[in-house]
Amino acid sequence: MRLFFSVFISLFVSAIFFFTIKFWGLSQRYIDYAHPFYSQAQAQAQAQMPLLFEKSNAKTLIDNLNSDKNLYLDIALTLDQQIVLPLDSINTKYRAENFNQITQPAALMSDYAMKLKNRRLILNLIENPIAGPDIILAELKKMGFEKAENLVFTSPFDAQMKDLKEKAPAYLFATTNPEILRIKSMESVYLIEASVFRSDIVIHPLNFYHEVFFTTTLLNNLKRRFKRFIVGPVKPDQFEEAKKLNPLGIVIQN
Repeated sequence: MRLFFSVFISLFVSAIFFFTIKFWGLSQRYIDYAHPFYSQAQAQAQAQMPLLFEKSNAKTLIDNLNSDKNLYLDIALTLDQQIVLPLDSINTKYRAENFNQITQPAALMSDYAMKLKNRRLILNLIENPIAGPDIILAELKKMGFEKAENLVFTSPFDAQMKDLKEKAPAYLFATTNPEILRIKSMESVYLIEASVFRSDIVIHPLNFYHEVFFTTTLLNNLKRRFKRFIVGPVKPDQFEEAKKLNPLGIVIQN
């Protein structure tokens, strides 16, 4: 009997905590962030055509930089504090070498700044340099991107994006790997309503560990919070599936 009451009390207390957290999350109110990046995409959204971004490979990057396409660009920082666009492997520690000494091929973003200015870009910081945010902001200002009205920043690393967001809160930021894990963890225990979304935009492929990432539960919560989402990178044959979700954009991997 004592065991029964102990289990009952434990379940009762757990249920109280569970519903308290859940209803606390549901009670939160959010406002829409009227960023120029969104307003620029409004016409295409009304036509139910998402923004298209291309994630290049080593063979197509230079051609895409010279085109008029919207791009998803991996970026890294060199020891001499320059933003580079890797042309091959993204595993080289660019931050340990000056640009003219790097062993893996890369292009300077500043060389293509004028061609990129009027296009929408997703910049993915692939390394975790200590002074990354300061260097990025300084270099973008030199290139004329200080307003960042057509940029979205993302990275696998949480600390760098958090620091960059604190230094430039008006910029748009997408999810990092740790934030994705937190969101899906909260969803798995039915408490996504109480999850904290620090980013402005969720960017992720269609699947998450062989499961559907953009579930109905997640999409409803994004809508409630006025959060946009971009699907990708996806392969060309996944485009129609991604489009059915009615995202802000789709990143196509070539």
